[in-house]
Amino acid sequence: MIHANRTVPALVLALLTAGCARVWVTPRVITDEFRARPVRAAEVAVVRSVPLDSIPEACVRVAVLRASGQQDLTDEAEMMDKLREGTGKLGGNVVVILTLEDASRGERVLDVLVGTGVDRDALALSLRCPEGVARELARRAGGG
Repeated sequence: MIHANRTVPALVLALLTAGCARVWVTPRVITDEFRARPVRAAEVAVVRSVPLDSIPEACVRVAVLRASGQQDLTDEAEMMDKLREGTGKLGGNVVVILTLEDASRGERVLDVLVGTGVDRDALALSLRCPEGVARELARRAGGG
């Protein structure tokens, strides 16, 4: 019976968080041209630190994505996975990370004092690029 008492809190916590999304991605769709041809998330290249004016003309801007998740329940890898997934659903094969920010010190202090909650946020651009162009863009920017 003692063992059952220890597992009840863990079970309750698991049930409460089971259906909860930890990262939310909201797209502002620029074109629906590729939605009928989704790309698997694993095939979406993640690109960082690329100036927007250096994006090849062959790449089509598909959407701007905003991602948000509770800082203490998410990590950078989970944010990237969700941005890849969101890009792929819209038919994009490259996601350019524009910003990825943790909560500021002020937000964290306010959370401790008032319990407001703190988020990790990201802003990204989804692109559909010809395969060779996508690989080159990811290679130049050091993405994956």
